[in-house]
Amino acid sequence: MFWVKLILLVAFVVALVPMVAYAVGRFLRIDRRADVTHHVRTADGWTLALHEYRPAPDAPKRAEPVLCCHGLGGNRVGFDFSERTSIARSLAARGHRVFLLELRGAGESETPIFYDTPRWKWNFDTYVDLDAPAAIDAVLAVTGAKKLHWVGHSMGGMIGYSVSQGPRGDRLASLVTMGSPGSFAHAEKAQVLRPVVSHFKAVYLAQISQLFAPLIEYIPKVQRWTGNENLLPGDYAKSFANLQSNIPITLLLQFADFARDRTVCAYDGRDFLAGLANVSTPYLCVGAENDYTIPPSSVQVIHDTMGSANKRLHIVGPSSGARGRYGHLTMLIGRDAAEELYPVLFEWLESGWKNAAAAPVESTEAVQKIASAPAKTPSRRPKPAPKKADAPKPAPKKTARKTPPKPKG
Repeated sequence: MFWVKLILLVAFVVALVPMVAYAVGRFLRIDRRADVTHHVRTADGWTLALHEYRPAPDAPKRAEPVLCCHGLGGNRVGFDFSERTSIARSLAARGHRVFLLELRGAGESETPIFYDTPRWKWNFDTYVDLDAPAAIDAVLAVTGAKKLHWVGHSMGGMIGYSVSQGPRGDRLASLVTMGSPGSFAHAEKAQVLRPVVSHFKAVYLAQISQLFAPLIEYIPKVQRWTGNENLLPGDYAKSFANLQSNIPITLLLQFADFARDRTVCAYDGRDFLAGLANVSTPYLCVGAENDYTIPPSSVQVIHDTMGSANKRLHIVGPSSGARGRYGHLTMLIGRDAAEELYPVLFEWLESGWKNAAAAPVESTEAVQKIASAPAKTPSRRPKPAPKKADAPKPAPKKTARKTPPKPKG
């Protein structure tokens, strides 16, 4: 009888967890809609969501559209989080025609059913060779433009610098990467997880994040580890509940290979880091000073290796004059990002990419020092050193007590 009760209890908990995650996700859901959502077909038959934000009618007209791509386990919400923090709407207000790409398995793009194991087997090469080309062709076809700007966050930037070396590299007017790695030396310890995760088909990051989203508002250490630093109150939980998508294990194992081999290499042998020296696309490299996911030292590898004559490095954080700390997601949705970081992106897309001679040197000595040093892992505060014992105070001198004279009589 005991075992029957135990099995029923476990079954109840297993059934309850996804229900709670779903309820939390619905309560904290961010449902911001683009002007138009296009559905793009890839060469291998997958359907991708491409969300278009049209320029404000009274804004200056920009010749090249902007295509934004999210990172590993992300979606479009990072580029359109709120009225205050929306790269997509901020660019559209300045006259840019903006498109947010959701890669396969993310957001509103085609996602396999959880038990459809054969379809949960895409990897980084799939994004570079199939998803990105389909999105680029669709944006150019819709707008009639000859070139576009690629803005990628984290893995989205990796896809961008990989595409710049391929057949569609000449269709990029410029490349912007935000927190995109060029080195995985900081992640080598993650290899110990390989034997465990290889038995699964996917990491259900969206459901796990939704389940714990309400708690992140009250746990600063988790905020730092997940890159959710310096956000507005309430945005921590919303970020955790909305910015994640599920990740196939095949993709994670390839990233484990990147860390083990210390390179970004396709399965057919293409080395995307080695090929950066031949890229001439104007390039803006953005990193975050307090990014524990992709430290500035990893970001700077791409900047230093890139062959472009017009390239710029910008590490945002307190050392560069920012009011607060910047983590991996703070660059997109941080409390002060719209005032401190978005203008850097505006200037680059509107003039900086055109003229190498006019580009200011933003990688100052202080910023270079930040970028060359690995990000420190958050840890417990060290216990204060024990105080040294004070020297013993000298004992007070004893004095003979005078006996008062006895009264006469």
